[in-house]
Amino acid sequence: MSPSEDRNQNGCALIYAGSMANVTVKDIPDDHLAAVALRAKAEGLSMQAYLRRLIAREAAIPLLPDQLREIMAEMRATRTPMSMEEFDEIRRRNHRYR
Repeated sequence: MSPSEDRNQNGCALIYAGSMANVTVKDIPDDHLAAVALRAKAEGLSMQAYLRRLIAREAAIPLLPDQLREIMAEMRATRTPMSMEEFDEIRRRNHRYR
């Protein structure tokens, strides 16, 4: 199977070769790249492994509307007025909330 290439709305190349994609990101400031390299090294990872893990974590976070829907469902389930502290506690329990 030969790879196919698409570009996203920001012009980043997305190259599909089977079930995995390769991503090319251009115009990354040197200081940003150096900071990422330091973080990867500190965790004993290659830059590729570190960025793959970072992307996987980001992809696992639900979109804000989905998070709000979950919080609202839990609030409705209580059927009583809720203090801001109680709301914050629900938000903290939802470990995926940012």
